[in-house]
Amino acid sequence: DVREVIEGLACRLAAQNIDDGTNRQELESIRKEMRAVRADDDPMTYMANNKRLHVFIVACSRNPWVAKFGEQLWLSLFRVQFNRFVHRPARNLSMEQHEQIIAAILAGKGREAERLMRSHIRGARKFIEEFPSDWLGD
Repeated sequence: DVREVIEGLACRLAAQNIDDGTNRQELESIRKEMRAVRADDDPMTYMANNKRLHVFIVACSRNPWVAKFGEQLWLSLFRVQFNRFVHRPARNLSMEQHEQIIAAILAGKGREAERLMRSHIRGARKFIEEFPSDWLGD
């Protein structure tokens, strides 16, 4: 899956760039907000923070090709995210995976962050593949 490759690469590069500028502080802030939302159990806010995390990771990669392809891939996914994150177990699993990805990036472990993100994306894809076809529209 292309998204696995693009966002996995973004994670590896973000881990290399985590100490540039305010990257570390911004990622810590995103993690704090995601933890707070988990406690509130609000799927809409969780979706917004999910997007913020993925967009930040791609931006932190500082690779314009990763950013361009990442943005194109997200457009088709935002429609189906609600169906995934309305279910608490899916949000909890996503958050656990995000915690691991964030920890690897903050530790500068690029290959580990890449592996974790690829697994995260693969799981999301499997969830989407199980949707009835009429959920996705024409």
